[in-house]
Amino acid sequence: MTLKNKVIVRIFGQEYTLKSEDSREHMQRVSNLVDDKMNEIADANKKLSTSMIAVLATLNMTDEYVKISNKLEEMKNKIDNPESEIRKLNQKLEVLEIKLNEKTSENEILMGNLSEIQKKFSENEIEAINLKSKIYELNNELAHKNLEIDSFNDENLEANSQKDKEINRLNEELGEKKLVNRELSSTIEEFKNTVSELEEKVRKYDLKFEAKNKELMLKEEELDDIYIKTEEMKNEIKFNLEHVLALKEEVAIKDNEISIAWKKYNQAENELNEFIEEFDTN
Repeated sequence: MTLKNKVIVRIFGQEYTLKSEDSREHMQRVSNLVDDKMNEIADANKKLSTSMIAVLATLNMTDEYVKISNKLEEMKNKIDNPESEIRKLNQKLEVLEIKLNEKTSENEILMGNLSEIQKKFSENEIEAINLKSKIYELNNELAHKNLEIDSFNDENLEANSQKDKEINRLNEELGEKKLVNRELSSTIEEFKNTVSELEEKVRKYDLKFEAKNKELMLKEEELDDIYIKTEEMKNEIKFNLEHVLALKEEVAIKDNEISIAWKKYNQAENELNEFIEEFDTN
């Protein structure tokens, strides 16, 4: 009969009694791994229940187990199939040989380029010697030019002396002109003051003109009102005149009618008088 080892472990705050043919150290180590994994998941998410934490811990540990098993399987295949590994290594070796040949060709091309570069360097070196010779000639020419410049500077010293005298004379004239300018400035200042006074007078005149202009505008408005009223009165008079003329025409017609009626009345009266006279005579 095989004896089983017994150990009490704590996983996620709970105690469990484990029995196994494995050693107590092994069972304790496995329990510690489970406890660490559950605490890690619980710390990452405080809202998970104990059962969810246990499931996630199981999934994570199973995932790690599967990955390790796959790696062991790969290693086992490599150990069991050395010929396959050798073929792969040979293939890699062939690829490396091809790359080596390519690099060798590139090196040969570079060596050819190096020869051309060395040739150009020799040509450039000869050209550099020629340039040094030209530089030497130019330096000699420069020294000659420097001598000419020194001579020219001596001549310039005398010319500068004459210029200094001329400058002093011009400065004296400038001083005199400055005095004249100060007098002109004073005159200009007086002129500015006069202009300021005139501007003030013009400003006052503008204010008066503006006031008068406002009065004229008011007068014009009054005249416009009077003109409008006059036109209205003219229209009213015209209307009344037309009405009077119409009445005159009616009166004339009535007068004519009255005149006719009066004539008829006089005629009738004459006839009546004649009739009365005849009647009295008879």
